[in-house]
Amino acid sequence: MIVREIPARYRNSVSEAVLNALSDVVDVAEARARVAHVHASTGKRRPAWYREDRPSDEFAATLVSGAVLAWGRVFPTEPLELFMWLDADRGTVLWRERQ
Repeated sequence: MIVREIPARYRNSVSEAVLNALSDVVDVAEARARVAHVHASTGKRRPAWYREDRPSDEFAATLVSGAVLAWGRVFPTEPLELFMWLDADRGTVLWRERQ
């Protein structure tokens, strides 16, 4: 499900495009497929600054803006989330698995 309260500093045309692509998605398989399509359409490689810090972290896409989409869970008992990282220190959740 789309996370409705994305901080204003993370809202831009790129995040809005990703939100639109995921607006009607309710299951993880479909969300992964749509994010894979976004990644394939940009043709951008994974940036060197992106690291998978937690065992659940999984690179998903690099956007035209250079931001990274990555799957992960903050804690093992939480739902799977799609994070948008602007750089190694700044990011927000765009989509969250419904439980």
